Amino acid sequence: MSKKVKKRVPELRFPEFEGDWQYKTVQGISKKVSSGRSKITREAGCYPVYGSTGIIGKAEQGDYSGEAILIARVGANAGKTSFVDGVYGVTDNTIIVVLDKSIVTTQA
Repeated sequence: MSKKVKKRVPELRFPEFEGDWQYKTVQGISKKVSSGRSKITREAGCYPVYGSTGIIGKAEQGDYSGEAILIARVGANAGKTSFVDGVYGVTDNTIIVVLDKSIVTTQA
């Protein structure tokens, strides 16, 4: 961190937000951070399977459920994020972040 004092109020923001920024780490706002382990079983499955580029296929069963943020962890898409909810699968090239709802609220 430089000797300058970092601003805790952004220069540009949505009108419904006011006051200082709160700096948090992903670990500090998450219940769980893990890597996906799903396999694509067939194209005719009921559940979407997410990889680093978004939905990459279907599976006959969902390995994960609920709200999560998916972060691509490899390749040209590393860092790309997606918000998911429901029942789904996630491959091993994608990180799953489940937020702690007592700290963070989400609106899909």
